[in-house]
Amino acid sequence: MRMGVSLWANNGSDNERFSALERGEGDPIGDGVDNVIYETEIRFGDLVEPLGFDSIWTVEHHFSPYTMVPDPLQFLTFWAARTERIGMGTMVVVLPWHQPVRVAEQISLLQNLMGDGRDIMVGFGRGLGRREYGGLDVPMSESRERFDESVQIIKGLLANERYADQGKFTRVPDVSQRPESFDLSIRPRPRNAKALLDNFYVAWGSPTSVKATAHLGLRPLIIPQRDFSHYMGELAEFNELRVQSGYEPDNCTLLLQCYCAETEELAQEGVQYFLKQAESANVNYEFGNETLKQAKGYEYYVDMMKAAAEGGMDLSKPALYNDVETAPIGTPPHCIEAIQTVCDTLHPDQILGVFKIGGMPLELAEKSLRLFAKEVLPAVHEMVPQAPITHGTWVATG
Repeated sequence: MRMGVSLWANNGSDNERFSALERGEGDPIGDGVDNVIYETEIRFGDLVEPLGFDSIWTVEHHFSPYTMVPDPLQFLTFWAARTERIGMGTMVVVLPWHQPVRVAEQISLLQNLMGDGRDIMVGFGRGLGRREYGGLDVPMSESRERFDESVQIIKGLLANERYADQGKFTRVPDVSQRPESFDLSIRPRPRNAKALLDNFYVAWGSPTSVKATAHLGLRPLIIPQRDFSHYMGELAEFNELRVQSGYEPDNCTLLLQCYCAETEELAQEGVQYFLKQAESANVNYEFGNETLKQAKGYEYYVDMMKAAAEGGMDLSKPALYNDVETAPIGTPPHCIEAIQTVCDTLHPDQILGVFKIGGMPLELAEKSLRLFAKEVLPAVHEMVPQAPITHGTWVATG
């Protein structure tokens, strides 16, 4: 089983001040603050390859302390130059926020710069943050159409030397400006287009997105927002729809929050930072904001907020994506057992660990990562991926 590390550049310590400033209270931040986060993130990321992990991944977010990586492909280009053997992955590039021709060019360029023998794994998503959509001047109600069109264009440009697509949002090329040519060729051409297309992923947050994305030929990427058991049926449905669209069933890639310590008591030092990360998520996604109800295609999240409010849940308070009792947060034996349990449940063929979030000090994150690499990673590497989840395997295990 391969295992990567996801770098988030989160500034969880700034949540309270940032939220106060948005309410018109508090003091604005100055220069020389976020760069400290990046300095420690670079020192932490430099540990990933020497400690034996297989890849570096990152996210895309804008305009809040949640994760300060506004350009994941640029971020990974930096890491590709600092490493020699490991792969690079996005979780995710939010396609509605980008011009798809430019995304195709960035992906091809990164593959050429990395050379042969290294994987590029590109996860795509459609995003949820109202602030982010507004700041980038993209209507949230168009997210699903923009996502589908962008996937088609990116795949077309990478797979074919000459390509044209008259989409609703993007014309490739704009024939009114280029009447002499109805096709476009991105350069540099990929070193290996098939390797790129075979490693395109989709991350979904709501069950409704399963039906909307499985036909696109993208691999499943699980970034948990609910209990792991909820994803079993969704993976089975996703694979059934993949087969109906002419693709083979596939294993998922799975993100896990990880913190490793010599004792359970010491492991609790890390839990507070996962809580800080959850606070950052609430700040970024504004789940209590009424404007989400106006965005077409996000009805699941509106229903989720309504049910939470009716159940007495305070949406302003953080909720961990993964239950810390079942996540690999604890001693090395606990981490191994937790990862094996989730592998038995969701059948991933690749695990991604997020070890440094919520403003966690570098010394704590480094100590955790080193212990994990020494005591847990060898056991993960020995784990054998199980068959992809289908309705047959789900019924058998469920």
